[in-house]
Amino acid sequence: QSERCFELGVYEHSATAPWLSKGGRAVLLGDAAHAMAPFLGQGANQAIQDGYCLADRLAAARAGGLAARVMGPLQSYALLRRAPVTALQLESRLLGAMETAGGGAGTLPQFVRDAFFLANGKLGVAAQVFVKGARPWV
Repeated sequence: QSERCFELGVYEHSATAPWLSKGGRAVLLGDAAHAMAPFLGQGANQAIQDGYCLADRLAAARAGGLAARVMGPLQSYALLRRAPVTALQLESRLLGAMETAGGGAGTLPQFVRDAFFLANGKLGVAAQVFVKGARPWV
């Protein structure tokens, strides 16, 4: 039996918060850009994908490709990564709300939570959500 309990908050960034500095010379990635609730376990995965995407955009700019001349590498990175990361943030928030639905045994919130996870598990939806987050989007 534990004599101590720590309650830690879950912090997220707004999906609409800017990733680029005002002058467009600095950019955020990983949790600094898009911290999300931990319910999908995608924080490190998305940070790695961010780093890969940013490196790819910087390499393209250095090579002088047409896309790099139309849009800078930092802006291109932010544009490419925002949609998939925002989708994962929303899915993680929904999953977190369902996982933490309380009220005690036999209550309506707990019944809805259990039914949600049972149905999604049987239909294979849950597996697809986790696979989608792990699939590279860059």
